[in-house]
Amino acid sequence: ASHPRARLNVCIDERSLGFWALGYGRACGRPAAVVTSSGTAVANLLPAVVEASLSGVPLLLLTADRPAELRDTAANQTIDQTKIFGGFTRWFFDLPPPVADVPGFGRTVLTAASTA
Repeated sequence: ASHPRARLNVCIDERSLGFWALGYGRACGRPAAVVTSSGTAVANLLPAVVEASLSGVPLLLLTADRPAELRDTAANQTIDQTKIFGGFTRWFFDLPPPVADVPGFGRTVLTAASTA
């Protein structure tokens, strides 16, 4: 959180983090960006996502996932995260892995994030 407008809140429990972000969004009217690792960490956000959706509170989730080649292989932390939140999200995008030789890839990531 080196940007002057960014604040960092470290939380080792994703469920608690989801509800912290929900409270922030409810109080400020602006979404908190929730960043998590993959697998069950993402699943732990579901209760807060449902609550945010049903109450109209903004929430931005940036979740990691395993590389495509490790999905559906029973590798560690590889639950199916695609559409894990069902209809409780307003927008979803599964970013492709970064490729060094693709011009403008960074712009693609920034465009996807700003669209959310």
